[in-house]
Amino acid sequence: MSSLVPDSCRCIKIWSAKFPVVKEATALSAAILAGYGVGIYKDIPSAAKECVKWDKVCTPNAEKPYAVYQRCIPFGEKFTKRS
Repeated sequence: MSSLVPDSCRCIKIWSAKFPVVKEATALSAAILAGYGVGIYKDIPSAAKECVKWDKVCTPNAEKPYAVYQRCIPFGEKFTKRS
């Protein structure tokens, strides 16, 4: 069975999703900028690094979408074959 997309296309970039502890991003940003403004932090990136804490990080399983795609190929080929 031929594939619609070659195996070399498996190199899909999977990005992780980070969820911060503080859910109110606007309030946290204001606090970071205020801390920088009054001299508590030397710069904004270091203030953000110190203030932002991550609750959890979710990384998708790169193999699962590919496995689902592989199961769909025969179905798709049925509709793309020319008579």
